[in-house]
Amino acid sequence: MLLLHRRTAASGDEAVAGMLQEIGPPVLLGGLTTFLGISPLILSNSTVFRTFFKMFLGIIVFGLGHGLVLMPVVLSLLGAGASGTAPAIEAVDARTSSKGDAAEAGGKGAEEQQQLHGAKEH
Repeated sequence: MLLLHRRTAASGDEAVAGMLQEIGPPVLLGGLTTFLGISPLILSNSTVFRTFFKMFLGIIVFGLGHGLVLMPVVLSLLGAGASGTAPAIEAVDARTSSKGDAAEAGGKGAEEQQQLHGAKEH
């Protein structure tokens, strides 16, 4: 289970830079692996497969362009708001946080959690 936490960066540009450092590599790798997956279609003699390759290649380029170029620019321009600070979102895995035991207990009361932990230790 992932929890989202908001933190503020000094500026919209710093928030975008942090976002690109965290999200950029997986998006780029996703585009590259998708391209590798459809690349054998270009070797086909069938018009249908070649057309599918061209369409899918366009979708990949369009998606990477928007995800890695256009959206960061738009977010840096619009994300600062009136205060000059842009909210950034940080994902934290609940299983590794200090509240992870409460999440695993399914939101039970404190007494039930103690009984649950007591039963685990015995």
